[in-house]
Amino acid sequence: MATHSRTRSSIHVHTGKFWEPSAIHKLVAPAKADVQLVQEWLSFRYRIKKEHQQLTLSRDFLVVNVTVAQAEKMLHTSFHTFQHTSGQKFYRALESYSLPFMVRGTACSLSHIHTRNG
Repeated sequence: MATHSRTRSSIHVHTGKFWEPSAIHKLVAPAKADVQLVQEWLSFRYRIKKEHQQLTLSRDFLVVNVTVAQAEKMLHTSFHTFQHTSGQKFYRALESYSLPFMVRGTACSLSHIHTRNG
């Protein structure tokens, strides 16, 4: 019983406290080795220079601008064109995507895929 109480109290030591943004960024940021692996995959396999790969401020997303055709090839999927009532076009992959084994474990998910047509 005493062990359970200590474990429980250690889990809740931060309950009700505010975290500094830097602590949150550190918590959600991927390991540097994982970021490097994905960047090398993009550089060597798709010739996307590292200067065209940008980490977000919180270091939890890697932003890469590619054409729709490049994204389809990289992710082994097809993108479909949709048009908002405002006239703005956007692209979405309706099927699942695929990543090579070497980077699969480093990327939990892809989100906010923005592509340019071409």
